Amino acid sequence: MSYHHYTPSRRLMSMAELNLAKTLNLRLEAHLRSLAVEFNEPLFVAQADRVHYCSTFWQGQRCPVCGKFHQMHTTGCRHRLCPICATREARVTAMQALEVVQEARKREPDLKLSLLTLTIKNCQGPDLCGEVHKMLAAWSYMVNRAVLRNHVLGWARNIEIVPGIENDGTYHPHIHAILMHRSTGIETIAEFRDQWRAGMKLDYDPVCDLRPIEDEEGAVFEVSKYISKLTRVYDNSSREHDHVKFLTQAIYSRRLRSYGGMWRIIRQQLGQLKIEQMDDDSISEYAEGIQDLDAKCPNCGSETVFTTLRWAGLHYATLPDQIRVLPFPEGFK
Repeated sequence: MSYHHYTPSRRLMSMAELNLAKTLNLRLEAHLRSLAVEFNEPLFVAQADRVHYCSTFWQGQRCPVCGKFHQMHTTGCRHRLCPICATREARVTAMQALEVVQEARKREPDLKLSLLTLTIKNCQGPDLCGEVHKMLAAWSYMVNRAVLRNHVLGWARNIEIVPGIENDGTYHPHIHAILMHRSTGIETIAEFRDQWRAGMKLDYDPVCDLRPIEDEEGAVFEVSKYISKLTRVYDNSSREHDHVKFLTQAIYSRRLRSYGGMWRIIRQQLGQLKIEQMDDDSISEYAEGIQDLDAKCPNCGSETVFTTLRWAGLHYATLPDQIRVLPFPEGFK
């Protein structure tokens, strides 16, 4: 199966997709262990150990007719480059964002949403960490200027880093932000570009885009994306190890997703937690919509059966119904 067949945005999963996701997860583990040797850094060993035990077990509903799985629960490693955990956490972020937007519309009937994209030129892998640091500082510069403070009611910001299309060793970090504003008063793209250029201290006009949001779910997806397009990271090329190395260095201890203004206030009032504060059960409830374990298959309408899967080395195997999901070994929580 091609790696590009892995479609993590879908809630219905086939056995092949589950197997592929875990296979990519184990490739991340191998890269982390290699980085531990390369940099003599025990932190990479600890991360690799957690990735190894990630999603060893799955429990949820399986349709015996079409073979699809849904409402699946597992214990994750929380590594930002893990295909399994990144998928689930992106769904949580998207669900939370939709809740915030719906609540904001109740409070501000004339509320408008716009999608702002801020980019820079592609950079080389060794420069990526520094460029991400500059982008975060430039965003802080912008939110404290009149361009955002005076006209934007609230915002959600996400950084995405994509390997170069030509697989030439370059990376394209950029920012997606949803802006909440009233029907009038939003700045022009030229003003945003000028502030972004000043904050980044660039000697060229960066490519920026500002457009009204018509499809809320589609826009929410933009600020809920994974840190990178995982099919471009795990591309089975000679640069795959460099992708993991440079991305890991660039995102370590970074707040890649943040909120401000009305968006942050509503999140607090709704009691929404950061991903880091949520346990695996809470993530499963958000990500997979676990509500009714007797639910019918949303794909074909057939009765589903409760199923436990265990990673057997090369693929997942089905276990007897009485087997429960096991936690991480002691010391890995």
